Parts: sequence; C-alpha cells; structure tokens
Amino acid sequence: MNGPVPSFVDEIATSVATSLGDPTPATAVSILTTSQAAVSAASGGIVDSDQPVYLAVLTGSFVDNHAYVPPESDAPTGSVVTITVDAATQEILDLSVGDHQVDLSSLGAPATLDLTG
Repeated sequence: MNGPVPSFVDEIATSVATSLGDPTPATAVSILTTSQAAVSAASGGIVDSDQPVYLAVLTGSFVDNHAYVPPESDAPTGSVVTITVDAATQEILDLSVGDHQVDLSSLGAPATLDLTG
C-alpha cells in the first residue's frame, strides 16, 4: 500500500503545523494505510471504517489554539501531532496534539514529508 506521498498530504501537514505554531517541525512523516490501522497506531482506538488514509506524524512544539476547551482552561499542547487524511476525499478525518510517540513500524516505512511549501 506504500508509495509516494501526494502533494496534498504535504500541503495539509504544512498548514496544520503552521496553524499549531510550529511551521518547521523537527520531523514530518506519512504513510498510506487504512483508517483502522492509523487509529490503532496513533491511539489504540477502534473506528467503524477502513478506507485508505494517509497517517501523518509531526514532531515539534505545538499549541492548538483552535481546540474547544472549557473557559479558563489552557489550549492543548504537545510535541506530537497526528493527522489522518482520507486518501480519496483529501479531508482531515482526525487530528490530535499530545506527547504520545507514534510507532509506525507495524505499518511499514513512512515517507518524509516536504513542508517547505
């Protein structure tokens, strides 16, 4: 299922990294997989779909000022961002900010993303 990462994944990752305050993350990789495999790798969760997706993982210093948080609460921060992008529709299905390192080894060899725009 692996192959070259399409430019839309680079563009989405660049936009997300910039909006989260780190336009030049330390690392940015992606792999083509299924939605269930992506969720399992990123969080250990279960989803009710299994379409092809790109799982992008960025490491850096991120603050999600766009997240809904209760009044008087701080915005989520973290050193890892995961982005799940539907391969067909190019829509973001899931985005998370935290400090959980994602092990992609069970999915294959990820490709390095080009965030230079």
